[in-house]
Amino acid sequence: SGALDEALRLAHILGGMAGTLGATELLTQALSLEMALRGQRAEVPMLGNACLASLDRFAELLERTLPAEALVAPA
Repeated sequence: SGALDEALRLAHILGGMAGTLGATELLTQALSLEMALRGQRAEVPMLGNACLASLDRFAELLERTLPAEALVAPA
């Protein structure tokens, strides 16, 4: 279905970006979510929530680590 394909695409992209940035926890969560989506397993909602929690933790780490100017989107 279209929604499943989109979810797979987003999980895959998130995993790739996490790997590039060295966000290993987020990478692991995104890969787990992608595999669960491919298998259409019942734990998809739980893994999706875990992935979002990892993304939140990574965003918080960036906010604490990077200078404020780096976090402002260019106009």
